[in-house]
Amino acid sequence: MLKNNVIIYDHECPMCAVYTGAFLNFGLLDKDGRYKYADLGEFPANLLIDKDRARHEIALVDTEKMEVCYGLDSLFYILATRFPALNSLFKQKWFVLIMKELYYFISYNRKIIAPSSKQDATSCTPDFNLKYRALYILGMLYVVASFAVYFDIFLLFWAYWAAQVIFSIIIFKEKTITYLGHQITVLLIVCLLMIPSIFSANLLYFNLVLAGIVAARELWRRWKIVINLPI
Repeated sequence: MLKNNVIIYDHECPMCAVYTGAFLNFGLLDKDGRYKYADLGEFPANLLIDKDRARHEIALVDTEKMEVCYGLDSLFYILATRFPALNSLFKQKWFVLIMKELYYFISYNRKIIAPSSKQDATSCTPDFNLKYRALYILGMLYVVASFAVYFDIFLLFWAYWAAQVIFSIIIFKEKTITYLGHQITVLLIVCLLMIPSIFSANLLYFNLVLAGIVAARELWRRWKIVINLPI
């Protein structure tokens, strides 16, 4: 167990809460080994932390040495302490390069993948990054389009997507890319919920109803989030 180390996490981000919680549950950090970014002002060593950087790269604070590492370095350090055999892999330049891109890809899109209801100047929200947002939308478009081909609704899908692009440009203007990011995420969720019907045709109607309910809920929730986002 890594003692005297505290990870500063975004408690409003479901993904951040899950994986930092796993660090505690599996004994990689002690029971007091994580701290909410929102409460950073009350953290004893808060002056050591680059608060702007911590929005994009999770911070790990060594409260004994009074040192801070960020992002991939903090995750590698936690894992290598528990699993020393991984050290050699973590030193490979090709692996670090791939993982760094993957880390930024997830970090800059985490509020699109699993949004929290609160996204304002005081929350742990990363800056908008066009490169990683575009990669996310294009990547998920490819996945959803593949499902559309399988279910023989390819033209219907592209018609819907084109309508959403036009709609977002007219209605959301500067928030267009953010809105489209949420849209493609909802479509991806629908596709994932339809997977069981691929293996059993008897589940088709059940999956359609379930996907419809989830999609309606997510679209409404994400619509409100986009509307309330500052430009």
